[in-house]
Order: sequence, then C-alpha cells, then structure tokens
Amino acid sequence: DLPDLLYHARNGPLLGRYFEEDEKSLLLRENFLNMDCDAAMRVIRPTIRSFDSTGAFEYLQPSTLALQPTRVLLVDHGSMLTLWIGNAVAGPVHETLRRTCIDEAFRIALSRCPIPPVLQISAGSEGEKNLVHCLNPGHRDSREEQLTDFPTIHDEDREAVCSRLRGYAIVDYSEREYFRSIFRRR
Repeated sequence: DLPDLLYHARNGPLLGRYFEEDEKSLLLRENFLNMDCDAAMRVIRPTIRSFDSTGAFEYLQPSTLALQPTRVLLVDHGSMLTLWIGNAVAGPVHETLRRTCIDEAFRIALSRCPIPPVLQISAGSEGEKNLVHCLNPGHRDSREEQLTDFPTIHDEDREAVCSRLRGYAIVDYSEREYFRSIFRRR
C-alpha cells in the first residue's frame, strides 16, 4: 500500500505537477498538516464510490478505468467532491440514481469543515479532463494489467474508456509504468 500512496502523493494536489501557488492550494497544504488521518489520506489518494445503473454501490481504485459509461462516480479528494456521470446514465431514466448520488455528495460535504465544493461533471466535458489528471491513468496499462485492477470490467466498457481517454494529452505514467521506470534506472 505504501507504493500506491507514494505514487498518488507524487501526482496529487500537495506535491504533484498540477498544484498551483493559488490561495486554495496554499490553504490545502496548511490544513493538511492539521487534518486527521482519514482526511489526509483522501487528499493524498482520492476515494471513489461507484454507483452503477442498477444503483449498486462499491469502492473503486482511483484509476481512469473507473470512468465507465454505465457508472456515476463520487470522487472524494478531501478538499473537493466531484460527481462524474457516465454517458449511459445521463438520461432521464436514471434521474433518481443521479439525485441519490448528489444528495450523498452534499451530505458528505456538509459533515466537513470547511465545507468542500461539490462539482458535477459528465463524460466528455471540460471538467472531465481535470478529473482524469487526478487519477491513475490505468487506461495506459496492458489489457491483462487492467483486468487485474478491475476484474469485473467488461471489454466493451474498458474499450469505451480507453478510446475516449486516448484523445487527452496525458503525460503522466500509470502507476505500473512509473514503478517500471524507476526499476529500469537502476
């Protein structure tokens, strides 16, 4: 678990290349030193609660492979909650599912101080690009490695995620690529 945490710390809002010197980032770093362990872990490694089209709930790894079209994701970065809505559950038929997820996001946000913002984004939107950069780009791994991380993912969902995200300019290594590159240097 330590290598996983180190990878996410390197790419996350505290140490990663995408952190900025704005007031929110400085405040996050200051608050991080005073957070309880659970809150600090969410800032380092976001948690993902996934709701599929049937309403089933599960925790997933913080990977781009979680961005499957049949899911609604609640991504908890500690300082921000992001509700991501897949294409297959964006229609009016799934309004109840989305409403339940939004209510859960606000329930979590209101239990914290300071209250984090709740963002709602959908597949293919501008906000999705920012979310992708906060997750492990697992869509870059081989099919076998992807199935190891997400054994329940269907091939059509995996292909949909991979083909959609190939268009993004992701320069980060996936977690596996990162550790392979470290061991090649030696």
